[in-house]
Amino acid sequence: MKFQKDNVNVALTQEMKDAAIKAEEDRINAIREKEEKEEKYRARLFELEVDYHQKIEAFERREYAYGPIAVQLDMLWHDMDNGIIKVDKKKKGSWYEHIKQIKDEFPLSENWKEEIEEAHKKLVQFKANRDI
Repeated sequence: MKFQKDNVNVALTQEMKDAAIKAEEDRINAIREKEEKEEKYRARLFELEVDYHQKIEAFERREYAYGPIAVQLDMLWHDMDNGIIKVDKKKKGSWYEHIKQIKDEFPLSENWKEEIEEAHKKLVQFKANRDI
């Protein structure tokens, strides 16, 4: 029958201690490198995001300033209807005639924007106060 040797009383050699210290230093260095890499990544990501937002800022300001497409088309139609932009109003089937038909069929009051804004304010206030 073989007995297993008890290694409890074996002292660590300097070589074993040095190897353990080196392994721990390597582990710490790997963590530091990973953290540095992550920090560089975050810094570059931030730079790219700032650059992107600066580049599209002018486009977004312009897009907002144009207003909704429906408003732009309405201005175009009114310019055509008032003769600022020449249109042959006798021709049928044109975009102008289509829009004119809709405007005649569904007229808006002169202060339709204010009426919509007031209705929206009432709705928001009602929701906020939970009035019944």
